[in-house]
Order: sequence, then C-alpha cells, then structure tokens
Amino acid sequence: MRKTVVELGRLKEKTGKRRLKTKEQIRKAVTAVFKKYKSKGWFDWNLIVNEVELVKQKGRGRPGKNTEYIRVRKQIWSFEASPNDTVYWEGKWRQINT
Repeated sequence: MRKTVVELGRLKEKTGKRRLKTKEQIRKAVTAVFKKYKSKGWFDWNLIVNEVELVKQKGRGRPGKNTEYIRVRKQIWSFEASPNDTVYWEGKWRQINT
C-alpha cells in the first residue's frame, strides 16, 4: 500500500505536464498504478477539473497600442486519491483474526 501511495504522489506531480494532460491519460495512468500494485480496492479516487481563464494576444508579434486580446478558457485535469478506510480496517481485522 505504501508503494501505491508513493507512486500516486509521483503521478500527481506530473499531471498537467507532458503526457498527463487529458482526462483519459490520467485515468489510464492511475488505473495502471492500481493494477501494478494490486491495490484498486484499497483506494477511492476522483478526477478533478479546474477551469482557468487566460488572456491572450489575438495575433502574433509584440504588443502595441492597437493590440487586441481574447479570453481563453482552459481545463486542467488532476486527480485525488485517498485510502478507503472501511476496506483498510476490515482487511486489518481479518488479518489479525485469522
């Protein structure tokens, strides 16, 4: 379970960069971590979207007094994961009592 937490932490740092920008890319990466460490049932996780509004220059070149700007909305995807306490404590109880 510790390895899964460490790997999810590394993955969280990489979201929004390079190959982990879209919803589907993040979903595949997280499920791959759970599959690798066989810990899918031990964690609850959600995809999170943050919308950011950026102001960009309409055309190319250096800005001047007649420069026009446009507003662009961008979605930034991330995730959050937390251990499933119910499953964790039931699993520990079974390990102690068997």
